[in-house]
Amino acid sequence: MFRNALILFLLLVFSLPAYAGWVDITSGTTQPLARASFYNNDTGFVVGYGSTILKTTDGGRTWIRLASAPVEDFWAVKAVSENQIFVSSVSSKNFYKFDTSNNNVQIISSAAFPVAILGMYLKDSNNLSAVGLFSHINTYNYFTTANGGTSWNYSTIEAPGGATFETASVYFVGNDGWIGGRYSYSGIMLSLIAKTEDGGATWRMEKCVSS
Repeated sequence: MFRNALILFLLLVFSLPAYAGWVDITSGTTQPLARASFYNNDTGFVVGYGSTILKTTDGGRTWIRLASAPVEDFWAVKAVSENQIFVSSVSSKNFYKFDTSNNNVQIISSAAFPVAILGMYLKDSNNLSAVGLFSHINTYNYFTTANGGTSWNYSTIEAPGGATFETASVYFVGNDGWIGGRYSYSGIMLSLIAKTEDGGATWRMEKCVSS
């Protein structure tokens, strides 16, 4: 159900002119699908559990499952080009940069992260920001690379009162950026938005609401 709903959502978002409404597209997999990322109007990717990486080159009308992907449950994806993607795993917490030429997955680089990456923002092919769930082993929740994933900087953004901020999504417009997530206060989970105006050097809490 979820995998078909995701494909339907992609078709609506990219407004295929040949269709007037919702269209059911077969994904070709029985695995749950998690996230999608398009590089342009034609080329996009979907990742999911069971080593699933799907690719379209016709705006989402048809999808091909890429071969040779690592045995992982993938969660987040960001398209760098028509053939290169960043992908995170929730099963191992590994973070990959893949080349998908010829419908095969080849590892360009990989890193073992302390948390499962749930959200990414790609400024350009070299600069990427990533956020993820808190691990009780550490408190890192914000990660950046300036060299296309070859090396990473780890940092911590704290919730009010020094509580753990479980980060889930990140987005930038120029130097202004936002991170969405949650934290626990007196046994209650509260939603939280952090904002930066200096490209991520400093952050302030902007909004807290009960969930």
